Amino acid sequence: MNKTGKKIGGISAVLIILIVFAAAAASAFFVLETLKNRNLAQGTERLGAQDYTAAKEYLIKADKYSLRPNEDILKGLAVCYFETNESAEAKRCYEKLIALDTQNAEYRYELGKICVKTKDYETAEQQIHTLREMKTPQASKYADELTNAIHTGMVKGIFKDFLDKIAPGLGNIP
Repeated sequence: MNKTGKKIGGISAVLIILIVFAAAAASAFFVLETLKNRNLAQGTERLGAQDYTAAKEYLIKADKYSLRPNEDILKGLAVCYFETNESAEAKRCYEKLIALDTQNAEYRYELGKICVKTKDYETAEQQIHTLREMKTPQASKYADELTNAIHTGMVKGIFKDFLDKIAPGLGNIP
């Protein structure tokens, strides 16, 4: 066989390998998308039934199969984590959602609520500041609600500390 025949044969082999590799990658992508969508649907269904523990399991699986951050998965996970009192995880989800959509007032409001709940008033204040800068009626409403929640939380904290000092045996007052 001559050199030209070897070159054509070598090029053909490389092209066939590339085509096979591309087909395998495409198949893997479709399998991952199918698994992600199936778990997202199951998680959304459980979320609608307020079964937050089961919903969280499905949504975690959906997130693992997602090749990039998915807004629907992250929103569902944030709700599940919040409802199962996993504030740090809920906060992480809302931070990711805000990174995806910096102008979403609802995400900033929800993050602010979690920060107030966990007494992270500095981060809550940052969300209030950003919401006020958005200059939309909804963002202003959210900012006002967070401001009131911070004030209420601080007053409750002061009152609780006072009660703990004068009557330590009273127990935990909400």
